[in-house]
Amino acid sequence: SPQDLSRYYQFGAIFENYVIADAQKTAFHRGKRPNFSFYRDSHGNEVDLVQDRATKAHLWEIKATQTYHARLAKTLHKVALEWDVPTALEVIYSGAEELQAQGALFRPWHQIAW
Repeated sequence: SPQDLSRYYQFGAIFENYVIADAQKTAFHRGKRPNFSFYRDSHGNEVDLVQDRATKAHLWEIKATQTYHARLAKTLHKVALEWDVPTALEVIYSGAEELQAQGALFRPWHQIAW
């Protein structure tokens, strides 16, 4: 059931995989080759989904939480310093409210527009 899934100890990983699979699927259905990757540096900073283009990079952090917390974007800011092009920062979470905070867009998973 949805309640059982939300209490499952691996729910965060399942949620993250669902969002990434949706991004890949959407690109394929549009006839595009998905250009997504994952980022982790030697300090352990990681970003769940990255789309790096010549003129702009897009970094997504994916969190299963339903509650906004400013700290959810903390790693995005650290990692964004590694890019020489403008970066868009976005946190995809399971909450219901879209908001702009801490220099990042916080978007509910059901409002994703790849």
